[in-house]
Amino acid sequence: MGETEFQSAADTNSVSRISDTIDQITKHSHTNGIPSAAVNGAELLSSVAGYLNRFVRMPAGASDAFAAFVTHTHLAPRLDIVAYVHIFSAEKQCGKTVLMDSAKPLCANSLNAGDASVAAIARSLAKPRTVFIDELDALLKGDKERAEVLRGILNQGYKKGGTYLRCEPPKYEAVEFPIFGPKVFAGIGRRSLPDTLRDRSVPIALEKIMPEDVIEPLFERRVLGAAIALHDRTKAWAEHNGDRIVARIDELYQERRSEPVLSRLSPRAFEIWVALVAICDAAGADWPARIRIAAESLMLGEDVEDRSQKERLLSNVYSVFEGQDVTELPGVDPQTVERIQSVELAHRLNANEEWEWADWSRRDKDRGIKPRQIATLLKEFRIRPKTIREGDEVFKGYERGQFENVWKAYRVTAVASPPHADQLHRLQPDNMRV
Repeated sequence: MGETEFQSAADTNSVSRISDTIDQITKHSHTNGIPSAAVNGAELLSSVAGYLNRFVRMPAGASDAFAAFVTHTHLAPRLDIVAYVHIFSAEKQCGKTVLMDSAKPLCANSLNAGDASVAAIARSLAKPRTVFIDELDALLKGDKERAEVLRGILNQGYKKGGTYLRCEPPKYEAVEFPIFGPKVFAGIGRRSLPDTLRDRSVPIALEKIMPEDVIEPLFERRVLGAAIALHDRTKAWAEHNGDRIVARIDELYQERRSEPVLSRLSPRAFEIWVALVAICDAAGADWPARIRIAAESLMLGEDVEDRSQKERLLSNVYSVFEGQDVTELPGVDPQTVERIQSVELAHRLNANEEWEWADWSRRDKDRGIKPRQIATLLKEFRIRPKTIREGDEVFKGYERGQFENVWKAYRVTAVASPPHADQLHRLQPDNMRV
């Protein structure tokens, strides 16, 4: 079914009413009558992922990550750090609001805060709640003072103990409001979100629904019962397995360096993924591998444009040293090198049509990046051109050893494809294999 068939004004209003109804019902949901020990974690996560996929077309791994995120919201009071989710698309009408509305009844203590003031949001978080904010990009581009306060709340709210300081009448004394809790954002464009929030978020990129996609409309009579049942089962399972999951988080911090996927995440990305991974490890079956595949696909498989310009330069320089930048280029031997002249490095950076460096300068003539400009960018990493002697030749350039620690620190490696299904067993931790 096409996107336009369920995004009409009438359906949008219906979705809004559904959301309001679900918010009320989930406040009173309970786990009475659900034997928590009888809930199968792997089947539960599969049910949540399947439910989300009914209404929205998501990229590979996204529904698995979102299922783990939903579960972790029910553990938020026991966690030191919670995850955020950033739902985005290049254009409107790709299902961002639909995904938020379908996920809202599944999460713990959901709060729709898209049009709320920052003060109202802060006052609502006396206990951890899952905050949903639609059109965050527009809010951050609006009133400057409000945007800065909102950005501050979001930057601090991922860690237990994060507070929002506000002067309260009548005496206007400083009062600290807790702002800790999971959050889900939606907006247009990946880069519209500040870097500090992007680093703390699971990115979910949505695209237009294709004619061949089988997508259901989000109608109350189809959603409400299943959503509330999933909410209660998730809550029961999380409560029953909370001690095990928290213990697994501690283990993952110790095992991080030996993890083939988690070891490649930045420290901040690891912090937000560790609870999701621990949940899937506790669930067992193929979920330990599925969540690692999701992390690799969503975090390590992002477009290079999502990195800073200097990080893109580091990555491209790595490709040059590895001989990955060209296969056929006159005068260039595509082999790994240990040292390179500054002039040759500039030539190879400019020669690759997929990179940005050939258009570095805005002048019509001689547009490519120059050795001096490369040196200026690399100076931020404390990498400077040095005098190198090679036989009788002396030149200014760089050696591989100057970059290796920086490449390691910024996770610059050869681009790898996400693992396939036949690699599930390899990615599953030994102590979690079933």
